[in-house]
Amino acid sequence: MSKDNKEKRIAVLDLGSQTFRLTIVRCSEAGIEIITSRMVNVRLGSGLSKLPILRPDAMKRGIDTLRQFKTVMDRLNVDRSYASATAALRIAMNADHFLEMARKEGIDIEVIPTEHEAAIAARGVVHTLPGLGTGAGIIDVGGGSTEFILTRKNTDPLRHSIPMGAVNVTENFLRHDPPTPSELSYMDMRIRPTVSSLLQNIEPRPISLVGIGGTATTLAAMSLEMNEYDPKRIRGLELSLDEITDWINRLKKMTTRQKSDIPGLQSARADIILAGAWIMRMSMHMLGFPVITICDGGLLTGLLIRAIEKEYCNNVEPSSTRGIYL
Repeated sequence: MSKDNKEKRIAVLDLGSQTFRLTIVRCSEAGIEIITSRMVNVRLGSGLSKLPILRPDAMKRGIDTLRQFKTVMDRLNVDRSYASATAALRIAMNADHFLEMARKEGIDIEVIPTEHEAAIAARGVVHTLPGLGTGAGIIDVGGGSTEFILTRKNTDPLRHSIPMGAVNVTENFLRHDPPTPSELSYMDMRIRPTVSSLLQNIEPRPISLVGIGGTATTLAAMSLEMNEYDPKRIRGLELSLDEITDWINRLKKMTTRQKSDIPGLQSARADIILAGAWIMRMSMHMLGFPVITICDGGLLTGLLIRAIEKEYCNNVEPSSTRGIYL
């Protein structure tokens, strides 16, 4: 795998607006082995759509989670860690305060520029799905934004983004539990022009469509009625527009408590899955795709690839990562 034969334990942290994720791998000439993977629903970006300041309770949840991750990394004798953050810490005016709190816990965080995030996520997908060619469209409905990435041959991917995701759309438009018909109608009216402006300028048009991130993988887990999340079953699963519409029609009539009982739907994501599914369905419809392929790879996989390459000064080939499930 590399010019350096030394075995290393590398930790990668993906700190999103909704979830914080930790993966620790053992790298050697034998390959890449997952030691542990953790995911915590932190919701660091809660409230950012109304005021671009991280809330004290959100920062506390974030720092508590980083402290837990650091304990795990120390216990497993990690040689090097790489922590990267995305939208929430790009937007928040008090992000420096959170970054300093994290440093005091022994974790230095890199805030990834938006254009770099797209390239890293696209690489994670390409290294995960065999046969994914140039011209694939990738949709990631996150907590605070929705990203559309178009892979291109021998050059960086095209990236388009809107500041609408599952968390801030829920906070801004869905006030009742379950939401009222007028709330749903107003939400649709408000997000439709923004999603349309994102997608109508995509050129060239994608030849295939891939869904990554929490909204996509959660809908897949729900479709498979998973009591325990299994990324091996998620990767490559196809969800139809009709199936997502059926889920929306069910979810919009349910309370958060009722949704928490759905197999495959984590209770911490139950209140926001409707908004995330709504954005995904709208995107598929506007792009003219009746089916979307779900991929468990994405930003975290791309961050892992980048970290290994930094450590070993050598390229990681797709054949080395397609058997890895985070």
